[in-house]
Amino acid sequence: MKHQNVDNEHCIVVKSPDTDVFVLLLAYQHLDDLHNDVLFGTGTGDKHRFLSVRKHAAVLGNVTQALPGLHAFTGCDSTSAFVYKGKKRPLSLMRRRVDIVKAFSDLGTDASRVDDSLLSVLEEFVCSMYSSYNVSDVNKVRSTLFRARYSTGLPQSMLSPRTSGIDLSLLPPCKSSLVKHMLRANYQTYIWKPADQATIDVPSPVGCGWMADDASLLHVDLTDGDIIP
Repeated sequence: MKHQNVDNEHCIVVKSPDTDVFVLLLAYQHLDDLHNDVLFGTGTGDKHRFLSVRKHAAVLGNVTQALPGLHAFTGCDSTSAFVYKGKKRPLSLMRRRVDIVKAFSDLGTDASRVDDSLLSVLEEFVCSMYSSYNVSDVNKVRSTLFRARYSTGLPQSMLSPRTSGIDLSLLPPCKSSLVKHMLRANYQTYIWKPADQATIDVPSPVGCGWMADDASLLHVDLTDGDIIP
């Protein structure tokens, strides 16, 4: 991070290749002590550019504080992503509904748990990512999409993991796996929320979508039950 003058304005320049940093800068643009614009320097070579945090925050409006939760939920360095869903469509879907913006703003309030009401809103959000129908049960969406794609009577050979006949990664996760994913996204957002502080209290991730083995090594806790009924 360094200071420089741009168009006669004193700016803070932050250089990083990580999307996480830009997301956090947008989320903290509202802080009173950020009187000057922050320029986010990213990219390499001909594609290196500086992005004005103030201008991008103004375009996004009141959703900036929901961005850390959305970013963690849709995939970052510590959480998995939804295959081929990216960031643009989830952001567009979130901006359409006030309750979803609030849900992602509230994510990370408590490191160890996510309220049932918040879980329900996020489950409905995932359903909307995969289906245009008004469905709030992710298991139902998963089953419907599976039947629609693979109901033509596949030969047994196509059920082999060595073939590409069925790609389950294109389906939404089952409810049990989704809850675990929500816990991991919630934990990561909890750590990001006090990112403006020099020292933060980081609780154990065990039970927050991760588990520890006998050697105290962390592993992703994927699901509590069968992924296929």
